[in-house]
Amino acid sequence: MISQIFANMHMTLQKLAKHSKTPQEMVFRLAAEITKRLISHNIRYAFLIQYNTVYLEELDKIGKVIEVVVLDLSTGEYSVVDLEEYLRISWR
Repeated sequence: MISQIFANMHMTLQKLAKHSKTPQEMVFRLAAEITKRLISHNIRYAFLIQYNTVYLEELDKIGKVIEVVVLDLSTGEYSVVDLEEYLRISWR
């Protein structure tokens, strides 16, 4: 479900990234828009920030990761991560 939300807001993310005056403003604007959409769809999520990249994890009712999307904060581009690979790497 989280990848569908990102697909629907793809252009919005890129516009926010391009029209922000500072990197800090861009990060806050992207975070606000993403959070608003996740909450409105009642999606449980967690996130991990590394440098200019945010890993957004969709969680099921017991907290198990079911989907992961990576967002590049400098461009507003996102990609869906292979879940098996992500879980294998994240448990090291």
